[in-house]
Amino acid sequence: MSAPTLDGIHHVKLPVRDLARSREWYESRLGYRKVLEFVEDGVLRGISMLHPNGGPEVALRLAPEQAAASAAFDHFAIGVPTQQSLDDLAARLAALGEEHAGIRVATIGWILPGLHDPDGHEVRFYTTRVPESDPVAVAVASLHLMAGGTREEFHAVFAPDAVNRESVTEPPETRGRGPAAFLATSDWLRSAFSDLAWEVHATARTGDLVAVHATMSGRQTGPFVTYGPDGGVQASFPPAGGSFAVTQSHWFRVHDGQVTEHWANRDDLAMGMQLGWGPPLAEH
Repeated sequence: MSAPTLDGIHHVKLPVRDLARSREWYESRLGYRKVLEFVEDGVLRGISMLHPNGGPEVALRLAPEQAAASAAFDHFAIGVPTQQSLDDLAARLAALGEEHAGIRVATIGWILPGLHDPDGHEVRFYTTRVPESDPVAVAVASLHLMAGGTREEFHAVFAPDAVNRESVTEPPETRGRGPAAFLATSDWLRSAFSDLAWEVHATARTGDLVAVHATMSGRQTGPFVTYGPDGGVQASFPPAGGSFAVTQSHWFRVHDGQVTEHWANRDDLAMGMQLGWGPPLAEH
């Protein structure tokens, strides 16, 4: 059976405790404008708002109990086209005295989290594309994809002939070229580690070559399996539920907005020691 035909999100509805207060916030902070009011039994119960520059339609519904119950949850994220757009938004919010978590690198592009409306709902903002002129952003995005990227995101970031020079100890399906091979590496890592993440500390670029210094962290919840040159299992380390955080250096070659080559220097010994893989040390 084929999937039904859909056409994007029609609108997002938020429960609020005070319609006037929420309307003023979405107008002054984000530039929304009221287009419709919904009156029931002589009482204003809802407002529909549109954005003049591409934001999703937002409906505010007077529902104090539901608003209190869903406070702090991020019901939706709003897309912005570029990092500059996100910079401008962050500056606008700061000028209005609105606290947020600051702009951060996301899986692809950048994210501005930590903004809360008057009812405590978190409103997040993501850039919708990575500029091809920024190889550093592409390289960093490709690293974050390993923790939770989709097939579509891998195809957007990795070139059809991209090669991973570190796949010699990974499953056979990682040793090809292109997005599918890098996605296989991600699947291999995610099968062993939960809460997988890379914290980027520094980047450097010369020409099409980008270096990223980062800390990889996670929690082992599945067996970690390494493979030999023939593709057979070389070693398997069962999970003990431990966590790790180790520094790494990753190197990327980026061409026309996509990663074409990757290799890395990793502290696998420290990771194994933190997870209890090694034999006990002799007493001295």
